[in-house]
Amino acid sequence: MERNCLEQYCHEVGRRLICRKNTRKNILKGLFEEIAGNSELEWKSLQEIEKTVGSINDTAAMIQEGISETEVTAVKRIRNLMILSITGAVILSMVMGGIIYTRYLNNKNLLHVETIIIYEDGEDAWAKEGLENIHWEGEE
Repeated sequence: MERNCLEQYCHEVGRRLICRKNTRKNILKGLFEEIAGNSELEWKSLQEIEKTVGSINDTAAMIQEGISETEVTAVKRIRNLMILSITGAVILSMVMGGIIYTRYLNNKNLLHVETIIIYEDGEDAWAKEGLENIHWEGEE
């Protein structure tokens, strides 16, 4: 139980940090070892850890001050680029879907199904439909 509460505390602190994954991993490893190294205290609950060490937000803010501004800027730039790329891909797929729909699927001529009418009473279907003057390719 003690380890789970401490891991949860470190995880919550890590969620609030803006840095690269490797940097976060090293910081959280050090934080865990520092808090767990205090052997005279037993960490039975998350609230007990917060009373002794400090709140999650305060600890994250203190650690965040030590992270270089260039790394924070780089992480934010990468995050914004990913959001922009995903948004662009969604917009492009919607535009392409609209083009495909209007150009091919909504075209009545491409979806037109030829109907063949067969008359059982022996009438001339060509004459009845007004098709007697149609000349097929290759015929003269």
